[in-house]
Amino acid sequence: MWKNIHINKAIIFIFTAPTLLTTKIASSQDIIENLLDILPLELDLGSWSIYEVKDNPTKTTLILREAITGEEYLNNKKCYWLETEIIPIVGFASVYRFLIQPESEGKHSILKIVTREGANLPETYNYDTIQNQPAEEMVKKKLIGEELIEYRTGKVRAKHYNIEIEHKEIDIWVAPEIKPLGLVRLRSKDGEMTLVKHGKGGVESKSSLLQDKESSSETKEDKRASEHIDVKVEK
Repeated sequence: MWKNIHINKAIIFIFTAPTLLTTKIASSQDIIENLLDILPLELDLGSWSIYEVKDNPTKTTLILREAITGEEYLNNKKCYWLETEIIPIVGFASVYRFLIQPESEGKHSILKIVTREGANLPETYNYDTIQNQPAEEMVKKKLIGEELIEYRTGKVRAKHYNIEIEHKEIDIWVAPEIKPLGLVRLRSKDGEMTLVKHGKGGVESKSSLLQDKESSSETKEDKRASEHIDVKVEK
């Protein structure tokens, strides 16, 4: 019996409007994989995008970062870590990492999910925990057309889709050059997610979880060094 996990679907789905409902890892995995098939995901190591997310129910704004932060071989296949970090104006950031295995015909599988909500310790959900769970809903999409979208640091031609998921409708605008997700804008009655900037390399391409571990390790070493006392033995 696998457990429920309380995660804002805006984060766990990466793409949907914020502050929806609690979900299970298995159904989240299936929906994420469907959405990955819709978006022009580019598993380009070091690529990243920064978004501004507005949540209508709570009237709050936050920053969301998407990045391909690493590679890992699993079952002799190269997989990629897609990391989502949500940064509130007040409080601790939350991080969600997805180990993605590219498949043929643009399909993708999620083999592992690592979550760290706020100041809590990270939790890992492996493939054997989340596989073979029934999908609750299918994702339906409809192409509306192609539009020129302006964002804070530029503009891009993007395809506009209407998506129905769990009886909720969202509109997304996608362009393959906006790596890694290809997502330019997302709108629903619950909120809006808009591209701020995108790029490759630099601090934005690094995993926040791994950086936190390194910082914690360095802090411990510094503390040990500061607490070290030299003892001289007089003869």
